[in-house]
Amino acid sequence: MRTTSSYSTNMVLSLLILFCISSCTWDQMSPEVECSTTLVQLELLISNNTACGDSNGSFSVRASGGEGPYTYTSNELGNNGDGVFENVAAGNYTVLATDGFGCSAELNIAVQNEEGVNLQNLAVTDAGCGTSNGSIQVTATGGTEPYEFRINGGVAQTSNHFQNLGSGSYTVSITDQSGCETTENVEILSGISYQGSIRTIIETKCAISGCHNGNIFPDFRSLSNIQANAGRIRTRTGNQSMPPNSSLSQQEIDMIACWVTDGALDN
Repeated sequence: MRTTSSYSTNMVLSLLILFCISSCTWDQMSPEVECSTTLVQLELLISNNTACGDSNGSFSVRASGGEGPYTYTSNELGNNGDGVFENVAAGNYTVLATDGFGCSAELNIAVQNEEGVNLQNLAVTDAGCGTSNGSIQVTATGGTEPYEFRINGGVAQTSNHFQNLGSGSYTVSITDQSGCETTENVEILSGISYQGSIRTIIETKCAISGCHNGNIFPDFRSLSNIQANAGRIRTRTGNQSMPPNSSLSQQEIDMIACWVTDGALDN
């Protein structure tokens, strides 16, 4: 006959096991297509510069590999389905081609002013996680000096150096004395490193025995799996539903959020 004491002990053990399993349970997802085996490639077909002060430049790109149809996206110019971008002002543009599986390739394209000022070089300093130590320094060439520099459409300055910037997106513009202008979209990152900070957190708190170390999907011993689920990791660590027992410090939670916001880079 089972005694009340042994029955209670077994119940407690069962509840503990159930808690541990449920704490590590991940929303079940279908495995994603491995983009490294269906590599998308993106090439520039033609690029035409613009007349100074106008937006009559253009360029076209073409994707291959992967699985069509492809969509072409530029944060600065929007989306289209044929890879042709027209009525483009001077500046540097990033185009992302995405195939039917969601795999993508990226290409940077420069459209220059024919006889005016252009951006020659750009130096960016990381902001830090939750701090404003970032900076942007630009070097201009061509056109008629002296140049004026603006950030996010603000007050013009003669210095080409912008400091005390937090992480985020910025638009830097350069104008010469003839009124010719070129713009550049710049992303300042926090600079949190996967190898230097995030990897240790994942390996010691998440990819542990019984929890995302191969027994529970996804397997967080793989960086590609971590990157594919980066948004969920940020959400669940932020609301302290992951890892079990809410064992992350606030600093670790903040570092994960900053790394994911930076793009979950392999850095």
